[in-house]
Amino acid sequence: MSEVILLCFAGYFFSSIISAADSFAERALNAWYRQSRKTITKKWKYVLRARSVCAHCGTVISPLCVIPVAGYFISKGKCKKCKITLPKRYPVQEISAFLYGCVLYYFHPAPVYFVFSLVYMFLIIVIAKIDFEFFLIPHEPIAIFILIGLAEYWFFSYPWMSIAMALVWTSIFALFHILRPSSMGRSDVYYVFALCVPVVFPGGLLLPLIASLMGIIYFAFRWKQESSDLPEGPKNVQSSSTGFLQIKAPFGVFLGAAFLILRLLPFLKV
Repeated sequence: MSEVILLCFAGYFFSSIISAADSFAERALNAWYRQSRKTITKKWKYVLRARSVCAHCGTVISPLCVIPVAGYFISKGKCKKCKITLPKRYPVQEISAFLYGCVLYYFHPAPVYFVFSLVYMFLIIVIAKIDFEFFLIPHEPIAIFILIGLAEYWFFSYPWMSIAMALVWTSIFALFHILRPSSMGRSDVYYVFALCVPVVFPGGLLLPLIASLMGIIYFAFRWKQESSDLPEGPKNVQSSSTGFLQIKAPFGVFLGAAFLILRLLPFLKV
């Protein structure tokens, strides 16, 4: 019984952290990237202290409605003032994070590993939201990620192959950046190193490979979806080609997802 309670607590911690990271990223986007940045003067005060509001009407959301998982159902999935339907991604990502926390704690009950994973989850969500909307990765969260990753590497005395693998992949992606700077940004290169360091070998070897596989599946699905929406006719080939070029998804999102998957695997125990 006590094990079940601990698993539930672990899951709740992760659902809370993903909810906090989502709100933090949204405010960071408003403060530094979107058009609203021009009207926000005290940016850090806004990012750290502003309350959650409805994206449609700006009404402050009550504390009960921001409780992870339960909040969406308490509000019945709608803003109490404007009655707009809230995105279903909120309960989906919070429930997913809850299950992730349960599985992580089951396979890796070490408290320090768990805390490190919480911090990584927060940083990955913030990076993913910014990267997905603006196709750029800010250097600040990457620097924090690298420092924390090196601290975990030292604390658990990971094998030297973890660092070696991180340097190998960083060199490969740096070469991609040199050859195709428009496709692979410098921040992506730093991000690869940051993610590979705190993954026990052979996780660092697998991480970019899993991310690439996820990217291929995503693009194949989107290509099929967009192609099926095109009208029949002789211009299909040209339209399909243009449509394919319009399918965009930052590689950093797939890297972060691959990292979170590898943190779960039982054969990578610390």
